Amino acid sequence: MWARQLACIHASKLHLALKGNSMFVGDLKLRSHLHPQAPPKTLATLINCITKPLMDLGITGFYDLTSANGRYIVSREQLRNKYTRVFKKHIISLNRLAAIANLPGTQELIPT
Repeated sequence: MWARQLACIHASKLHLALKGNSMFVGDLKLRSHLHPQAPPKTLATLINCITKPLMDLGITGFYDLTSANGRYIVSREQLRNKYTRVFKKHIISLNRLAAIANLPGTQELIPT
């Protein structure tokens, strides 16, 4: 519980002081463990963060993740109905894939 409270304090950008002394300054190094940075947008991280969890689920192609007419990416409920044992990591991968699919055509990924 203490780590969650400390994370909330840092996330809200509050600076707590008691009688002029800063509190929790020594705990700032804990913050980096609580809020890790997002992976860089490279092809290698896309494979690890998006493709691998979806392939582990049994998805073999992009057509498995689109609606019947091929215009929309399935929702998490549709993914749960279509595949068994859908966990949070699969839904996160689906959301990341949808976000990348909706990027404007002018925005490119950083090459490796």
